[in-house]
Amino acid sequence: MGPAEYRELLRYGIGLTDICKVSSGADRKIGGGDFDVPRLVGLLKSYRPAWIAFNGKNAAKAALSSGVQYGKQAELLGPSAVYVLPSTSGAARGFWDVRYWRELAEAV
Repeated sequence: MGPAEYRELLRYGIGLTDICKVSSGADRKIGGGDFDVPRLVGLLKSYRPAWIAFNGKNAAKAALSSGVQYGKQAELLGPSAVYVLPSTSGAARGFWDVRYWRELAEAV
């Protein structure tokens, strides 16, 4: 699917949001205080998705209390299982590995 087709994601039970509403830019420039974890957990409790996936480690580190590695996390966030994916940002291309994206697709 292309970016213009984002509304079609709902047909597949997929929703999109971001954890940071007050700043933007490279992960290394966004501070932990910029992430609105309570808002995200509230959304998860309301909509109760089986899974939440983070596009990159920085936001996942802010949301989770345990260490973060790529792949399925041992910790839940609200009622949802958590998966951390390598960022799709070109700035993170050194960490890119499609394997994690495929594993998540198989899991859901």
